[in-house]
Amino acid sequence: MAQRVVFHVGLPKTGTTYLQSVLWNNRTRLAQQGVLFPGRSRRQHMRASMVVREHPKVAERGHDAPMTWADLLSEIADWPGTALLTHEFFGGATAAQAARAIEDLRTTGGAQQVDLVVTARDVVTITTSYWQELSKHGFYEQSLEQFPKHRGPRSEWSLDVLDLESVLRRWSATLPAPDVHVLVV
Repeated sequence: MAQRVVFHVGLPKTGTTYLQSVLWNNRTRLAQQGVLFPGRSRRQHMRASMVVREHPKVAERGHDAPMTWADLLSEIADWPGTALLTHEFFGGATAAQAARAIEDLRTTGGAQQVDLVVTARDVVTITTSYWQELSKHGFYEQSLEQFPKHRGPRSEWSLDVLDLESVLRRWSATLPAPDVHVLVV
């Protein structure tokens, strides 16, 4: 049973890919220091975010994708120290989905404490960077002025996941204030 889970839920475009790469490449060192970075692949945390957000296309990510959240919870439950989860798309969860995920960490994962971490950056830079990323990968073909504020409750490609106040409101509702951490990058 994990003593503590550090749960990083975003925001996108705040150095998250770099952070996740460093963590993945140092999993053995982290484990030696009592920190579990669970998962069998780099993409498992992203797939788990899809499960938490009840994304309708999670099954398209592989036959085992719908089980990734349960798999991570099982790994966490078997770990005696601190566990760390991170993916910026978790930030797109609704308040009910976020509350359920935190409850899952406490019950199924056995976490005695859940610390929420949200990385933040100024809204102008983050929005233009996000729009550029979407355009580059062909997900969005309209001007920045037409960028959608909301594309649905399960969408990781909308301004909903970039709105620090909204993400914090949705994710911190069931946590004590001292367990919510905002890191400005």
